[in-house]
Amino acid sequence: MTALRFISLAAALGAFPVAGGASALECPATLAVEQSLAAHAAEGWTAFDTRQGPAYHFFGVTFSQGPPANRVFLTPAKTVRLKTAHEDVYDFKGAEITDVWVLCQYRDTSIGIAKKLEGVGSCRVTYDAKTNFRSVKSIDCT
Repeated sequence: MTALRFISLAAALGAFPVAGGASALECPATLAVEQSLAAHAAEGWTAFDTRQGPAYHFFGVTFSQGPPANRVFLTPAKTVRLKTAHEDVYDFKGAEITDVWVLCQYRDTSIGIAKKLEGVGSCRVTYDAKTNFRSVKSIDCT
């Protein structure tokens, strides 16, 4: 499984440089997570982890104003839904949002990973037709 590639992000993200002065960042394709039941959460019941396999698979992203823990999640400025393509466009600059974070999301877990995006004015999220548009194919940010 290939990792999702973020194109045209600011070099401040710490990613390697690519052609045209842009840089790339990858959301890990899988994420290892350890989850457990809180002590005394279900007296008389036995905990069972339904996860199968060593890790959870990447499927999507969410953008937030400030750290995701603040729960100020952003909606796209524009959505394009065609029979062969689905895209969401986020315009942070137009909305005057300067503290942009990306949250990578993984199937079958509430755990995700987040990173602040420096110098990003907009992002275009393209969904994968092979998954009936349920998974992100690419993200292009400038």
